Amino acid sequence: LYGVDAPERGQHCADRQGRLYDCGTAAAAALAQLVADRGVECRLHGRDRFGRALGVCRSGEVDLNRALVAAGWALADATSQPGLVPVEAEARQAQRGLWTGG
Repeated sequence: LYGVDAPERGQHCADRQGRLYDCGTAAAAALAQLVADRGVECRLHGRDRFGRALGVCRSGEVDLNRALVAAGWALADATSQPGLVPVEAEARQAQRGLWTGG
């Protein structure tokens, strides 16, 4: 997803009790839930350093980039997606997703 940084599978984060969990897998599960069984359409904005396509994506009426940041499972890139910075700040303040622990 263009302009967001989500943890990779196998990356660990701390929960409220300080226990480590695979936050990359949790972020992937949150994205899968947002998509459900609907198709995904993306407007591509180039490629990352690994050659993967980067896009602003929708699934039905859901802006996946924004929704993943709003749920707290991705960080906004202030350079490429400045409109998502306040969305991330709200998720942090509400302690959603990655922001529930340390």
